[in-house]
Amino acid sequence: MKANLFKTSAQANRQLLSWQGWQMQIPKRWNPVKLEGDFDEGFILLADMQRPRLGLRWAGSRKVGRDSLAWVNKSMRQEVGQLAAGEAADFAMPDWNASRIYIEPKPPGRDVWMGVSRVSGRGMQVIHHAHRRDRVLSEVLLPTLIDDARSDPRTWSVLDLCCRVPAHLMLTKPRLFAGDLGLTFAGKQRRQLLIRQIGPASVALKRMPLERWLKQQQASERKNYRPSKFHQPKMLVGDRGDEMAGLSSIQNRRWRFFWKMRLPPKIETLVMHDQRQDRLRIVQGGGENLDLDAIARSMG
Repeated sequence: MKANLFKTSAQANRQLLSWQGWQMQIPKRWNPVKLEGDFDEGFILLADMQRPRLGLRWAGSRKVGRDSLAWVNKSMRQEVGQLAAGEAADFAMPDWNASRIYIEPKPPGRDVWMGVSRVSGRGMQVIHHAHRRDRVLSEVLLPTLIDDARSDPRTWSVLDLCCRVPAHLMLTKPRLFAGDLGLTFAGKQRRQLLIRQIGPASVALKRMPLERWLKQQQASERKNYRPSKFHQPKMLVGDRGDEMAGLSSIQNRRWRFFWKMRLPPKIETLVMHDQRQDRLRIVQGGGENLDLDAIARSMG
């Protein structure tokens, strides 16, 4: 009965966590308290106001090797011990090889699942800190786990920030503060991108008008790019049909940095006000074939 109640409640009160090419639906009260690593190897710890709830760890295809089952069995022994690993059972999941799960027989304890993605070849470990026998890991969380590493554009969703970014851009710096969320990306071919969300916008706009938010964001690049005194109004319709009004401006690279070939020759800054969701959405970047309008529309 408890498992069914939790499952029904979770379906009505979930948020999407999408990070480094994989995604999962998690309860809204769970938030990341630790984010480490990159596409090939990393770790995320989720917690609520009371305790740690979920840990996710992934390893690249080179570390996993050709024998998926051998990697899963070895990792399971390291995580739960030799005796408990012998009690792990097969757990069928689409698009995952060598999928195995260990359920703690007498909680509190850890329920552990491991598998290897058929999409990217990465190994994934999901550890749920179970405090009662509710089978949240097997019945609520794992059915929503997807490895979308090959998708383009790639979805990123953490806390209240969601966007779609070209897959060739790699995350270089997350900046996640209460009311001010940001992700910075970089590419090999003179591409750079900043995604930023500020909320609530009703409070932010009392501090500064939209034009000053634009100038402040441009000032962060004043070392390499000349400030621009010109901006133009911009209207966008988000992917969910929300209308966003804002400003757009372009900065040119300073002449003395012509030798910095990794920097795009110009960058554009968009500052949009999403009134329905009460958020300021900021997109700044440049490079060939980088569609900032499409990225701004995907936010929210």
